[in-house]
This record gives sequence, structure tokens and C-alpha cells, in this order.
Amino acid sequence: MKLSSIKQEVEIYSLFKNVDDSILLLNPILKKHGFIFEEHNLLSLEANFANLYSFKESKKTLNYINSDVDNQYSLDFNYHYNMSLFGGPNLEESPKAYFLKSLKNYTVNENYEVINKKDYEIGINMERFTKSLIRKLHLYKNGDIMSPVRFRITKNSKKIISKVIKRTIRPINHQNLIIDSQELLTIENLINKDLEPTSLTELSESFFFNSYEVFDSKIRFINLMTCLESIFNNNTHQIAHTISRHLSIIMSENKAEFNENYNRIKKLYSIRNTIVHGQPFNKKEKLADLIKEVQNLVRFSILYCIENKLTKNDLFNELNSKGF
Repeated sequence: MKLSSIKQEVEIYSLFKNVDDSILLLNPILKKHGFIFEEHNLLSLEANFANLYSFKESKKTLNYINSDVDNQYSLDFNYHYNMSLFGGPNLEESPKAYFLKSLKNYTVNENYEVINKKDYEIGINMERFTKSLIRKLHLYKNGDIMSPVRFRITKNSKKIISKVIKRTIRPINHQNLIIDSQELLTIENLINKDLEPTSLTELSESFFFNSYEVFDSKIRFINLMTCLESIFNNNTHQIAHTISRHLSIIMSENKAEFNENYNRIKKLYSIRNTIVHGQPFNKKEKLADLIKEVQNLVRFSILYCIENKLTKNDLFNELNSKGF
């Protein structure tokens, strides 16, 4: 066979972290967009993605003792998996990895160059869809979902021919995104929506999504409160009051709800000021719980502004005309 006649089929994947097997519930939705999630245990990872974990040679004589002989993987691979930026540490009894896969492959020549130049767009689509999916899932519910690497791998030889690594690989946050079957219709509607950021939400979104990459919990909390300030404040006076009033108005259906929401949001802003000024705050308020609470406030605020296509002036005119 002439070298010039050698062709290989290439598959495209994105690795997802901080998810569990509930992410597979999205597959009927994602298939319509040309993607699907795959679940792989360590045996499958060693057989199909060893190159991703810098593992080249398997020594099957060093298998783990496992009652399930069909699920044995080498000690060498387990070591590489644990040491890899994209793997361990292996703390679970049966660790799994989840990959978003493009349902469209493409063909390359012996130099790994795309034969049909139109197929180059397949890789671009994976990048766009991965970012869009993570963004929309972050805007839907709590969960530190991320994709540390996207890569292209030859289907038969299992050689990775390119990969794009995200700057932040292992944030301190490890709350899994867990999907319930009852949420699928809402998630499908969100995935199908055009949710482009607006001039009003752009800065808030930047702080919001960057907060998933922050290692310090106090800074993460401050960043999330800054998201609210970016949307709901327009002056340097009575900032806590303005944010609390404006957000409470769009959250509340009656005066009692407004008063409850107003007092709580103002309390959160007070905690923010306490942290910024280097003072201790009430330890009864657990920072991890506060972060989850403010995350919900931020995503509600961003979606409200995007879905109503509001500018800063639109929002403030609307809020100033309302009250309880």
C-alpha cells in the first residue's frame, strides 16, 4: 500500500468532569444536535483513551484482583490515570469518565491533515457546543461541571492527533451536576434557546463563569455578589439597598415575599462587606451554602435579563415603576 493512500477516521471528544451517570439522560436531546455522552470505566479508558493519560504500554500481568475478570485494568494504567491532569485521584470504588462525542467523524491522510476541508468545521462545532452546553447547564442549576480537554483521536489506532487543554484543570469545587429525569424538558428548552449575553449581563456572566475556576471560597462568594451588583446597581450610594430592592422586586409575588427576600439579600451583601473588610462573619452561615444560594440568585437574574432582552435603562425603568 502506498503511503499516500493511507487514510484514518478521526473521532472528536470533550472530557466532562464533575458529572455522574445522570448526564447520560441528556443523550436523546443531544443526539438532535449531533452529539452524545459516553461513559467509560478504567478498563474502557485503558483500551480506548490510554494516549490521553500518557499511557503507552499495558502490562496485563499486573491486574488488580477483581472478582469481575472482564473489568480488570492494569496497575500501570491506574497509576497514569491518577497522575494525569484529566484523571484521578482514584477515590471511587468504580471510577467512571464521561465524554461528549461528536456523532460526525472525519478522515485524515497520513500526515493527519483533513482530506475534506469542509470537515474542519466538525471540530469547531464541538468547541462551540461544549462551551454552550456548559454555559447553559451552569445557568440552569448548581454543579461544578467543566471540560478540561477537547481532543481528536484516530478511531482504529487510538492515537490523539490534537487536543485543546483548558487553562484551569482542577478547581477546588467538586460538586457534581446531577440531573433528574423530571428536568429534561426544561433543560431541552434551555439548550434550544438563543441565550446570547446582552450588554447588561455580559460582565455579570464573566464574573459568574469565572467563579467556577476560583480556588478560594471567599473570593468566589465575592465574585458572585459582584455579579448582582453589575446588574442591579447604578450608583455609589445605598448599594446594598438598591441591589436588595431591585432583585427582590423581580423575585417576589407579594409584599411578604418581598420583605423576606429583601432582608435576606441585604444580609448576604452585609456578609460580602464583612469578608472584603477582613472581618470574621457569623460561622453559623456556612460559606459553601452561601455560595450555592447566591449562585441561584445570579442565574435567576441573568436569565431574567436575557429572556426579557433588557438593557440597563430598560431594567431600571421597569424596577422603578414597581414596588410593594
